[in-house]
Amino acid sequence: MLEIIPAILPKSFEDLKNHLERTVGLASSVQVDIIDGKYVGKPTWPFVGDNGQFKAMRNEELGFPHWEDFDFEIDLMCEDPFSYVKDWISAGAQRIVFHVETLDFDNDRLALEQIRSEGLIEIGLAISIHTDNERLDELIPYADFIQVMGIDSVGFQKKPFEKECIDKIRFFRERYPELSIAVDGGMNPETATLVINAGANRIIAGSYIFESADPKEAIGSLQDLV
Repeated sequence: MLEIIPAILPKSFEDLKNHLERTVGLASSVQVDIIDGKYVGKPTWPFVGDNGQFKAMRNEELGFPHWEDFDFEIDLMCEDPFSYVKDWISAGAQRIVFHVETLDFDNDRLALEQIRSEGLIEIGLAISIHTDNERLDELIPYADFIQVMGIDSVGFQKKPFEKECIDKIRFFRERYPELSIAVDGGMNPETATLVINAGANRIIAGSYIFESADPKEAIGSLQDLV
């Protein structure tokens, strides 16, 4: 089953709220890109543009905007992702994505195992187009899905799609036939068709949806690819 997931790169809590309002009723899940400005890109909320909302969220005094409308997937593009996991679980995340380039396999395997055993969230493992596929092998037992990055510049939107990711998708689909495979970056109907044909079943799209005059039409054009 194909799933379309809007991706939000929030500049502030209010910006997050505004993006969510534009997609209520159009998708069941959203991905929120959390960037510390150290691993990649420019920092996003809550590292900037926060007026105490995230503290209230992690203290369970405040929920995500439209928490009743979406499952929230947090893409931790951070230098030390495990230092933020508990806060995001308390804030209401249903899924957390870890980028394998930020992980120390010997130490972090145990942390992933603990998170998995608690059963509070689903775990995604993201991999860039430049990372050897085999780096996932040791961590796959703790993953609910893989996220292949479709762009070279992780942490940015409106970047060109890199066709190198197609071979990665085919590799993972053959190696892990039962695992969900998401693609994040450079998605539109043309590129999404390529990755779906290669074996992806989750399409994560940011600028294509939110820079459209009609997000409903944009999401519909991706859903129609089934």
